[in-house]
Amino acid sequence: MKKRILATILCLCIVIGAIGVPIAQAKWTNTQTITLGMSLNNGTITSEGTVVGKSGTTNISVTYTLEKLVNNNYTYVDSWPASSTSIYLGKSNNTYNCTGGTYKLTVIGTVTKGGVVEDIENWFTKTL
Repeated sequence: MKKRILATILCLCIVIGAIGVPIAQAKWTNTQTITLGMSLNNGTITSEGTVVGKSGTTNISVTYTLEKLVNNNYTYVDSWPASSTSIYLGKSNNTYNCTGGTYKLTVIGTVTKGGVVEDIENWFTKTL
């Protein structure tokens, strides 16, 4: 019975893999994680972003950009730079006089480790 269950699980894994379910792959060489988030409270959007480099990271330099979806196009709302000389960069920003809608927070920059500069980009969308 146990062999039959294991064989069924193995077959399901093979079938799922064959139909194109993506396998987790490393997205960056120097960068461990990028986390983005935002919230709206009384007309103020608080945007938060963290970039964590892998061990040995010596510099993180990024620009965050906040955009709002208007007529099926994202329009510029605000941007701000951030940098760190360690493996961790955490930054929050308040943008005032905002209304509800769908917003996109993008981070673009570089992470340097061992003299190798890696370009990074990530984004997060949320309806507030």
